[in-house]
Amino acid sequence: MSMQRWRWSLLMVVFTASSPELVSGSPSEEAPAGEAAFARVCAACHGANGEGDQAPPIVPLVYMEDQVAVVVRGGQGEMPPIPKAALSDAELTAIVAYLSKRTNE
Repeated sequence: MSMQRWRWSLLMVVFTASSPELVSGSPSEEAPAGEAAFARVCAACHGANGEGDQAPPIVPLVYMEDQVAVVVRGGQGEMPPIPKAALSDAELTAIVAYLSKRTNE
């Protein structure tokens, strides 16, 4: 991934994390925390349902929360690291729970 594309991706993550009300298609306030956080931070690349789009599919979720945290916080391949300012540890936990539930449906 080029440096410019990486910076743009990180900027989009931080922007949407700080201004979720500006992103069209954001889940309502009624949505579970994991679903809302996933839609805000992950769906742009991994697809609305985690089926993959610009990034690989992440449903079914086959990783443990600590493994997901390593990739999310450190980045991997073309995925930039996502800082706690853009996605809190509680939101990350909620996303893993949401994806695990979707995997088991």
